[in-house]
Amino acid sequence: MSAISTNASPVAALRQAIRAKVLSDVNFLAALGGAKFYDEVPRGIEPPYVVFGDVIDRDWSTATDQGSEQIIRLDVWSTQRGLLESLTIAGLLATLLQTPSLQIAGWTLVNFRYQTSETKRDANGRFARTSLRYRAVLEKSN
Repeated sequence: MSAISTNASPVAALRQAIRAKVLSDVNFLAALGGAKFYDEVPRGIEPPYVVFGDVIDRDWSTATDQGSEQIIRLDVWSTQRGLLESLTIAGLLATLLQTPSLQIAGWTLVNFRYQTSETKRDANGRFARTSLRYRAVLEKSN
């Protein structure tokens, strides 16, 4: 991923920082079978992989500072029977994000907190998904 300027979207900046943080971990890379963490999954890529899910971005500005509150979802996809693989990878991801030291271009991380997780199988049972949801609050760096 290329560097994101300080004028960029706080959503894009946070995504870049999260991706850089988790893909620097060799255990996480091994569990995925490579750097398979996407904004959009390329054609022909087989799970397991992680993809950024939906995000809600709210203005969190004060009278003096620009801010962003984000509710983000990270989806872990697997084709292994059952949910064990997706849950295991989601557990690694959650551990890496427990106390994040994220370097966010143009922004300062004020708060980053786990909210919920959810596991699902698609209708035909081929895919298992574990979704993790987080709340992040960022302030524009001076």
